[in-house]
Amino acid sequence: MSVISTENAIKETLAYFDGDQLAADVFPKYALHDKDGNVLETNPDEMHCRLAKEFARIEAKYENPLSELEIYELFKGFRDVIPQGSPMSGVGNPYQLQSLSNCFVVDSPHDS
Repeated sequence: MSVISTENAIKETLAYFDGDQLAADVFPKYALHDKDGNVLETNPDEMHCRLAKEFARIEAKYENPLSELEIYELFKGFRDVIPQGSPMSGVGNPYQLQSLSNCFVVDSPHDS
């Protein structure tokens, strides 16, 4: 995969999200990154393909697995499945070792 500038990822993602600037600005945070932090995916569709491929690899270990295409259709356009941020960036990422947990432990705020 080749390195994509954050600006280009935002531009491509802006088209993907029909002009939603906030969504376009946030996407590069969750896109695939190499070990140096460079963006490697141009838009969410590329991310959905990566996620579907990895999920299909795991599905293949079980009886009646979903195909990569079936899984992709669930992710496509964030229609049926919206992964959390850490899994979006980490699943199927061969360049970085990272937690797939989207939660972290902090002290609870005082509740009045």
